[in-house]
Amino acid sequence: MATTTAELGTTLSLRVRVGLGDLDPDDVEVQAVAGRVDGQDRITDATAVPLKPVGGPDLEGRRVYEGPLSLDRTGPFGYTVRILPTHRLLATSAELGLVAVPSEDVGEGAGVLLR
Repeated sequence: MATTTAELGTTLSLRVRVGLGDLDPDDVEVQAVAGRVDGQDRITDATAVPLKPVGGPDLEGRRVYEGPLSLDRTGPFGYTVRILPTHRLLATSAELGLVAVPSEDVGEGAGVLLR
């Protein structure tokens, strides 16, 4: 997890590149998940913020999603990104039990820790 500092009230402009494979952007919801960080650098008291697709795929087929994230609490704070299925016939995004998050081996790309 990357570590940096930020001030209360700051709004971060998040931008992520997502490889959807054969999925269409309408098939997924990309979210930033943010909250307090415990002693093991795990996000607790999490809030999900939807990110919106911007433009078409790049040369590698990845899509860009963007959105604001407000730093509304003091103390250790972290965020990461998750991808959930979405469809009008699903009761909730969790119904299928499918969520994609950054793998542990991506290092700094797995999330950001603000102290």
